[in-house]
Amino acid sequence: MAGPGCSVLLLSPCSAQDLIEELVGITGNTTHEHGYQINNTYPIGGTYKGDGRPYVWDQESRDPVELALIAEAFGETPQQEVHLAAMCNADIDHQILAEMALWIADKASGWVDLGGCVDLPRTALTGRIVRIPYETAAGPWAEYMVMDRVAFRAWVSCPMFRMVK
Repeated sequence: MAGPGCSVLLLSPCSAQDLIEELVGITGNTTHEHGYQINNTYPIGGTYKGDGRPYVWDQESRDPVELALIAEAFGETPQQEVHLAAMCNADIDHQILAEMALWIADKASGWVDLGGCVDLPRTALTGRIVRIPYETAAGPWAEYMVMDRVAFRAWVSCPMFRMVK
């Protein structure tokens, strides 16, 4: 069963491939070209150490209209994007995914695109959270949330925390 996914919008001009190789090198091991097993997120400030959990990654291109909306909201245009996805859907997979996304965002001065919207707590999270509209294949508009690192870190520590599946 596939699990949650998210994207990290990178502001620093760096190699997504190099970031992933560094991340996998300190948290797990590569199993194929775009897949890897994570067994220890302590080295990136995480909370998991145990059996390998499967994840995949890919580089993506953002629709220019959406990219313009993100740049308008945050005042800066991302240089590239890395998509991460868990291949399982246990609570720990959501946590590991968030820890990896936060590590990449910290390394590349990036923002995290949740790939959808989550129910936020009634009390405001610190940081910046922006809803970006997009047109679906069926025509109606939907939204996804992009969070800066401050907001994403607050979300990950929130009791309501869950990534989008």
